[in-house]
Amino acid sequence: LNIFGVVSVAEINSQDRFLQFVQPDEITGILDNINQVMEKKTTADFMFRILRGDGEERIVNMRMIPQFDEQKNHVGNFGTIQDITRIRKTEEEIRYLSYHDYLTGLFNRRFYEEVLIKLDTEENYPLTLVMADVNGLKMINDSFGHAVGDELLQKASNVIKSGCRENDVIARLGGDEFVIILSRTDAETAALIIKRLEKLAAREK
Repeated sequence: LNIFGVVSVAEINSQDRFLQFVQPDEITGILDNINQVMEKKTTADFMFRILRGDGEERIVNMRMIPQFDEQKNHVGNFGTIQDITRIRKTEEEIRYLSYHDYLTGLFNRRFYEEVLIKLDTEENYPLTLVMADVNGLKMINDSFGHAVGDELLQKASNVIKSGCRENDVIARLGGDEFVIILSRTDAETAALIIKRLEKLAAREK
């Protein structure tokens, strides 16, 4: 009752009532899973999103164990529903942190190295890499402190993000170094993107 945000079992004691709480794009998958459980007569776990009675979204894991009589007729189901929202969000945060630079929000070196291997296929050719660095970062750090240097890196990353296309991969390799992976991009197109970045950078103070 607490997971679904309801006050009475009657609100969720049938399949139709239960499915009213499930996010619409998840319903087909749940019904397919239920059918497989019934056909194979085996226990199964499946994860999906629900919308509680108060409108809050939760992620749940349901274990379904079908019950049959001696003639193998289905007589009901036994199972559990576990709220795993916090677990899933923590996993997502860890996954995000493992592939993103904490300061700029861009991808990090680890992600860059992994995705470059995946993108290095004929369908993505010509594949262009644009390397960039920030001038004077060490001098700014020494003169004004690392907080100001961090601000410079954040501004630089915002310039790169605003000047690149949606599918371009932008990563901070560390320090003042950035790299952009441009799939299906020849040298001429890359030069235009670089010019756009230079114009955007020139406007910053």
